[in-house]
Formats: sequence, structure tokens, C-alpha cells
Amino acid sequence: MDKNKEFVDEFIGTVAYTISGEQTLPYAGAKKTLIGMLFLNAITNSPELASVDNKNDYATMLTFARKIFGSGAYDEEILEKTLNLLEKKYDLPAGILEAESLKRHLDDHLISLRESFNMNELPSDIDYVSALKDLIARPQDNKDTVNTYLYYTNESLQQLAAGILKVKNNETFMDCCCGMFSSALYNDAANYIGVELDKEMAGIAAMILIMAKKKFSIKHENFLNHKDENVADKILADIPSGTGTPQTESRPYGKNTEAYCIENVVKALKDGGKAVVVCFGSILSKQDSSKKLREALTKDHLQAVVSLPPMCIGTKSNTNLIILQKNCHAKEIKFINASNLEIKNQNRMTLNESDILDIIRCLNGDKAKCFFKDIPIEDILSSDSISWIPNNYVKSKETSKGRTIQEIDKDLKESYKELEELFLSK
Repeated sequence: MDKNKEFVDEFIGTVAYTISGEQTLPYAGAKKTLIGMLFLNAITNSPELASVDNKNDYATMLTFARKIFGSGAYDEEILEKTLNLLEKKYDLPAGILEAESLKRHLDDHLISLRESFNMNELPSDIDYVSALKDLIARPQDNKDTVNTYLYYTNESLQQLAAGILKVKNNETFMDCCCGMFSSALYNDAANYIGVELDKEMAGIAAMILIMAKKKFSIKHENFLNHKDENVADKILADIPSGTGTPQTESRPYGKNTEAYCIENVVKALKDGGKAVVVCFGSILSKQDSSKKLREALTKDHLQAVVSLPPMCIGTKSNTNLIILQKNCHAKEIKFINASNLEIKNQNRMTLNESDILDIIRCLNGDKAKCFFKDIPIEDILSSDSISWIPNNYVKSKETSKGRTIQEIDKDLKESYKELEELFLSK
């Protein structure tokens, strides 16, 4: 087994056994505890992560280190002071690092945790970025409830989005509903912006980015109310569907989350910036006010739409990717129907690596096996619903627009000539 997975397996097993006692610890709780413990260990043993300017702050950090990893005595006041110092250092919202679940586990079980899993002797050859990727992407446990469930973007979608966006190391990358910000582990940017509605998840995301030594900012807010404009070169948006907001004059799309999300994505993009929006089917063809949004986006910002098999646990609806580039004014839109692709791992809902690469090649205009068509925007705008559904333009069993009839006829003639020379020549 991979050493990074062995490390995660050992810690998850240890934490679940140590903390649960007679109660069963949700898998999501074990994930958050592992990240939190790794973070506490990192700031204790990596001076550059927790460097402070004055002697009093330094004394606070030193006291924290001695208590947590020395005597094993838990002191919530010292922990909060230390986390508040880090919030100031990294310009984070006050209190965002104070994950309640982690504080509760430390309060009840710090000594037993230290005895069972010595954080001072972590394996030196572990790749923690790979370990965190594996940890975050693992399927939820049936013991997880709505209060502990961790929402995250499917790892195959992360790989696909990273291949489409091609984030450069001098660019700013934004995740609009970042969760634990696992997307930062797939994209090497100069700067990261994360927006997250859940305060504890925003804090966990900040811990991961501090450990990964990234330059970042985390905003604890609902992206549907996000106001910043022209801030990101590349954006990944995977927003949970359904706002529950009734349709009003100021909320023209009612409960259609994807419509508000896409509007804000376009505003947040810099000119020429690129975005991948993960969504279900309603935004692609619904005959409501979102039709006007599709019309405007088709004219100005839409590049491609990709239909994938269901890749979100708990739903049988196809997953779709809307690919935008601000002010690209494309003449044709590429529609890819990959809805019949095989799901490699049903628990993790992942695709085969070769299929991911094939879709990326197709979007790049290279030779690919997937089914696609490039549709002139005039044809899209002239349809009744201004449909973005790939299946309306290319069937999954249809041969893609890779070769013309003339090219095929030429190949057949050349093949016949070769056979004639081989078998009929004297």
C-alpha cells in the first residue's frame, strides 16, 4: 500500500478508536481531527509558519507548544490565544481557526491521542499534500450525519478542472465554495482565494493552506452574495444546488443557485480569465429567466459544455461542466457528450484517468475519442430554449466531428490501392 495511504489509515483508525470510546466517531470528525492535529504539529515544529514579532506573542506560542506536545495538558485559553495570533499573521477573519470539533476532541482526549499517536514523531518521508488529497477524497461513512458530512468536489472533477484551467504559478486561483480547499492541492497558483459559507470548514481550509505554505485569503461568506470583481485569473465553482430563495425583482432567478453563481463568477474573473462551473441540468435549458442569462453568456463568455455521468453521491442526475472565458466572444461552442463514460470507483465516483485526459485533449482541439460537436453560436441562439444540453447536439453513440466524408473516402481508396498492390500485382 502507498505510504501516504498507510499513514492516513493509521491515523484515522487511531483517532476513531481513541476518541470514540463507547460512542462512534463519524468519519468526517476523524478527517477534521487529523487535519487539525497536523496543523498544530506544523505550527509547533515549523518556525516559519508561526513566526511572530514581539516577545509576548512568542511566549504565548512557546507555552502552547509545551502544553500541547509536552505535558499533554489542554488549555483552551492558550489554544485560542495562539490561534488568534495566527489569524492576525495570516490576515484571517477573527475566530475562524477555532474549530469547535477539534477543541472538543482535544479537551476530552488529548492525552490518549498523544499516547496512541505521537505527533512529535511523524514519518519524515510522508508527502502530506498527497496524504491530504487522499484523506479529503475518501467517501463518507454511513455514521456521518447531516451535521458532520463534509462536502467536497469529486477528485476526478478536480483533476479535470485542473487540466482545463491550467493555472499558472503567477496567477490567482479562486474556489467559490472551497470547503476544505482541496482544489488548492491540484492547482499551483501564486495566490488563492477561498469563499466558504461554513465557518468551521473555512477554518480547516485555512489550516491546509498554511501547512501548504500558500499565499491565500479565506472569506467566510455565501458566494451568492459575493461582490468582488476582477480578482481571479482562474475559478472553480462547485456550488450546492438550491438557495431556497423565492423569486423577486432583486432575485430574478429564484431558487436557481447556478444562475447567481455564474453571474458572480463572471464578475470575479479578470478579463480573459477562465472558469469551470460544476452544475446539474436545470441551468442548461430551463425556460425561465435563466434563458436570458444563457443568451448573454453564449454571446460573450461561453466556451464549452461537458456532460458527464452522475458523479455526486446521492443523485442520479448527470454532472455538467460549464466552461467560461471572460469576453472570449467565441464563434462556436464545443459540446462534449461524455455521459456514458464508465465510473471506475463507485464509492469515490471517479473516472478513468484516460477518459479525463481525453476530454482535456478534446477541449484543447487535439485528436480525441470523446463525442463532440462545435456548434455556431447563431444556431444556439436561434433555438427556442437556447439550450446548452450537449445531448441535444451530439449523441453519445454518434461519431464526433473529427473527419469529413471526403477524408474517409480518401482513406478507403488508399487502403484499396494497398490491398490491390499486395494481392493482385504480378
